[in-house]
Amino acid sequence: LDLLNDTAVNFKDIVPTIRAGYNALTPNQKTLVSKLASLEGAEVKYQEYETTASQLTTDIEALNSASPTFQQDVQTVNGKYNALNLAQQSFISDVTKAKLNEMVALSITNANSADAVIAQIQALAVTNDSFMTDVRAIRVAYTALTPNQQGLVTNLASLVSAEAIATKITDVMDKIVAIPEATAVGLVDTFNSAKTAYNALSPDEQKHVTNSEKFESANTLITAANTVTATIASLTEDSSITEIEAARAAYEALSAVQKSLVTNLTALQNAEARVKNEVDQ
Repeated sequence: LDLLNDTAVNFKDIVPTIRAGYNALTPNQKTLVSKLASLEGAEVKYQEYETTASQLTTDIEALNSASPTFQQDVQTVNGKYNALNLAQQSFISDVTKAKLNEMVALSITNANSADAVIAQIQALAVTNDSFMTDVRAIRVAYTALTPNQQGLVTNLASLVSAEAIATKITDVMDKIVAIPEATAVGLVDTFNSAKTAYNALSPDEQKHVTNSEKFESANTLITAANTVTATIASLTEDSSITEIEAARAAYEALSAVQKSLVTNLTALQNAEARVKNEVDQ
């Protein structure tokens, strides 16, 4: 009885041993046992430990890695186990302890996997050259997580915001792709649509428009045609032959597509006809 310690790891084994030893005594021998109350008190504690172990075992067996509350459940149950003294822990079977350890390890894996994605999202910046690639890669990484792991990603909103930016950039590039190269049909409208979308991007976002050269080429083409159109529009009844010839030369220097964009060619032709009549007279 002097060896009884309700916090020691051997408490679970020693209490039944002492009870068996006491029960094996003769009645006269039992009267000589002066600390029977200690054994009886230990047996009460023993029953309490059994009840606690039974309840905790139920909690451990109920742990479900597919549950949306798995991480919190593991933390709660593991906290209860760690709060037990060595004697109380000895009432939990090795099989049940193994399951708890497995669930704790899984919860750590979940947290580590989520932390890796969290770190990737935190590093996302539109100023990075790899922004567009990063956004796609992080979405793939997030999708590959289990539902529980996804629930641990606390900055998902930042990824969603980055994806919205990436979508805007992609939309601009799609609009640029739609700009025709060999015909004037729809050229101005598609260019203006792309231009409006492009100008709505921030300078850092514009850097990720990988087909901006086509956009700039279309801009140059349209600007040249607009310049000739403006030159023709500036011609008056008093315009000299030199001015009219300069307008014609500017027009002829245009490509076929650009010429199609000049909407006032008739005005140039009329001016040329007027000058010819004057010369003939």
